[in-house]
Amino acid sequence: MSINTFAEKATKFLSVLDQIYARESLTSMLETSGVKFDGTKTVKYPKISMDGAGDYDRDAGYAQGSVSVEYESKVLEFDRGRKFRIDVLDDDEAAFELFRTAVTEYVRTKEIPETDAIRFSRLCTYAGKTVASDTFTSPVDLYDDAEQYLTDAEVTSGDLIMYCSAEFYKALKNDPKIQRRINSEKVIQRNVTSIDEVTEIIKVPRSRFYDVIELLDGKTAGKTAGGFKYTVGTSHEVNFILLPKSVAKAITKRKNTKIINPDVNQSADAYDVMYRTFHDLIVDDNKKKAIYVHKKATALAK
Repeated sequence: MSINTFAEKATKFLSVLDQIYARESLTSMLETSGVKFDGTKTVKYPKISMDGAGDYDRDAGYAQGSVSVEYESKVLEFDRGRKFRIDVLDDDEAAFELFRTAVTEYVRTKEIPETDAIRFSRLCTYAGKTVASDTFTSPVDLYDDAEQYLTDAEVTSGDLIMYCSAEFYKALKNDPKIQRRINSEKVIQRNVTSIDEVTEIIKVPRSRFYDVIELLDGKTAGKTAGGFKYTVGTSHEVNFILLPKSVAKAITKRKNTKIINPDVNQSADAYDVMYRTFHDLIVDDNKKKAIYVHKKATALAK
């Protein structure tokens, strides 16, 4: 059966938006599939606990131990969305092309930066250790300090990632402790994509890298534009976050809740499309120690 109507095409297009998100979001690598949805906004995810080693007895044998798996439920905190109004044009195809352009731009320039910013802020809140400094001389030394902390905290994962600001990255690749080389094509290689072969480096734009953000509701005065912003006097710019990928559970669920066709739309001769996203970032209490944050000491003033 072919897909012909505007509503059918708009619903089908959600899978394309998922692909755009996965390709362009800086935090999509934290997404987890190890959760079950219980209703629209509630997820259940496994928490495993087990006993430690005991003495072996030649007569009684092994000490009895147990492994238990419990599912913990959590309501996704962030429920965000927008209504798109598409005026009636010549046909459904033209209307859908306008919708596709608008919603793609929304996901790329609005939803993805906001989702990333929320997750970075969450990681800062959950961090097992936070260091604050307005200046730094050797980014390599700062990384070594973070790595030492994770080692002492018995974080042994080999899938470390470091989200860092452009300022920190610039200082890192110009750190005299970083070796440079010229390849066979006589090109100077200054890219720093990993450290010690275990830490992937991901650059984050300043506009989405704060320890505290405010979400705008899109309705009240001064907040009608929606999106997010940093909070003057409270928010700090983040220099870098170091953590194993497996520590954070990022969860996203898109839901195209309603499409109102022009023939039944009582407020306009247009299509109204309600685009809605539920998401959150979860870190188990016993894994928060595996998150290390380095940020500015002085809060943003304007």
